[in-house]
Amino acid sequence: MGNEVVPGEFSESLVPAMTNLQNVTRSHSLDTKVTTVVRSGVLANSYPPSAATFEASAGPTMVAIISFLASENCPLLANVYPYFSYASDPTDILLEYAQFTAAEVVVQDGSLSYTNLFDAMMDAFFWAMENSGAGNVDVVVSESGWPHDGNGNVTTPDLAATYSRNYMRHVNDASGGTPKRPSTLIEGDSAAASDCPQPHGSISFYYNYLKSRWVAYVV
Repeated sequence: MGNEVVPGEFSESLVPAMTNLQNVTRSHSLDTKVTTVVRSGVLANSYPPSAATFEASAGPTMVAIISFLASENCPLLANVYPYFSYASDPTDILLEYAQFTAAEVVVQDGSLSYTNLFDAMMDAFFWAMENSGAGNVDVVVSESGWPHDGNGNVTTPDLAATYSRNYMRHVNDASGGTPKRPSTLIEGDSAAASDCPQPHGSISFYYNYLKSRWVAYVV
């Protein structure tokens, strides 16, 4: 229910609406799980991943969402775009780290070693849940991708294709998940790939759009 509603003006209404919809589906004997989609912007800090916390205005709602999802044994859906992190800090974030092409460990977080930014972003969600005491639910990737136009030489067809190819290889790797949850496979298969214009400031970005098979009901 809802796509990137948190944080925002409808945040406080989200969990009651999810609860009502779940009750309706249950009353009709429908085996349907209600969840919502969030963006990485709900995190106040994600470096290193173990220090991740929820952004102040999003925190109370995120705790409520996770508590609801945990009670329903349902995952949280997240739009995970390493591109935005890289584009905001290309000096300190390696392109190879954002594109799954780094040949060695780039970030060492205690005992956890990261060779790609995607895993670090995923684990930041897990750590934020743990650090907030909200509970523990799985995270399904609802969207990911890389722009192929709109921001000079960091948004090219080659970079978009490289990211998409490596992303699909990574989420379909049966050998494990993220460094924090190595035994939990990452769910984020591509159900569609298309150009999707995304307004960002004065620039329109065009994504190779990778959509999870999970559906968030938007009402």
